[in-house]
Amino acid sequence: MDLVILIEGSDNTKPQDFEQIKEVVKTIYRGFPVSRDGTHVGVAIYGDDTNIVFDPKTYYTVGEMDNAVDSAPYPGGLSNAGSALSDVKTKIFDKSRRPELFLTQGRAGIPHVLVVISGGKSDDDVIGPARSLRDAGVLVVGLALGKAADFSL
Repeated sequence: MDLVILIEGSDNTKPQDFEQIKEVVKTIYRGFPVSRDGTHVGVAIYGDDTNIVFDPKTYYTVGEMDNAVDSAPYPGGLSNAGSALSDVKTKIFDKSRRPELFLTQGRAGIPHVLVVISGGKSDDDVIGPARSLRDAGVLVVGLALGKAADFSL
C-alpha cells in the first residue's frame, strides 16, 4: 500500500496540539509493515501552503520517518485543505498529469490511501479536490479532531 498522511498545521491547530498530532501520525504508520517491498508512507502538512515532509519513496524505516516527522515545523496560517488535497494528488498520486512523479512516488497496482487529519473547517473548498482523488482511485479517509472539526471529506 502507498499511504500518505496529510495533517493540518494551520491556526486551527495550536502548536502544542500539532505536536500531539505528529505522535498520532507516527502511531498510524507504525501499524503497517513499512519496508521497500511493503507499505510505503508519505507525510504532508498544510496551513497556508502544503509541505511534503517526505513522499512514499523517501524512507523505508520507521526510525527515519519518525525523525522527519519530529523535525517538521508548525506552519500556522490559513487552513487550505482543498489546496493541500490537490497538491498531494498532483505531487504524489496523479499518474495522468504527472507520470514521472507517479512512477517515482506511487506504485501501479498498489492501493493508494490518503488519511487527512483535520482540526477545523477549511478556508477553501475540499469537496472537489477530495472527489478528484477518489476518482483517481485514492481512498480518502478523514480523521476530524476537536470541536471545530470539518466533516466535508
